[in-house]
Amino acid sequence: VLAECMLQELPQELAQLENLEELTLSYNNLSKADFYTLKSLQKLKILDLGLCKLQELPPVLPTSLEELDLGGNNLFEANFSVFNSL
Repeated sequence: VLAECMLQELPQELAQLENLEELTLSYNNLSKADFYTLKSLQKLKILDLGLCKLQELPPVLPTSLEELDLGGNNLFEANFSVFNSL
C-alpha cells in the first residue's frame, strides 16, 4: 500500500516486485507519472489508482490485471485500447 504518500512518480523499485498481486496507489498526484513500471508486474491482479488526479488512462497495464479502480479521477482522455491486452 502506497496510498497517501504524496507520490508524483512511481518508484522504480516497483518493477522488482514481480510477485506483487495487489497495489494501492490511491490519493497520490500521479497525473504525470510514467506507468511503464507497471508493465513488469505480470502477477498484478488488483490496481487502485483512485483519486490520483489522473486525466487519462495509463498507457500500459499488466495483462494479469483483473480489477482496476479509477474512481475520483478527472479522466478527460480515454484510450480504451489499453484494455485490449487484458
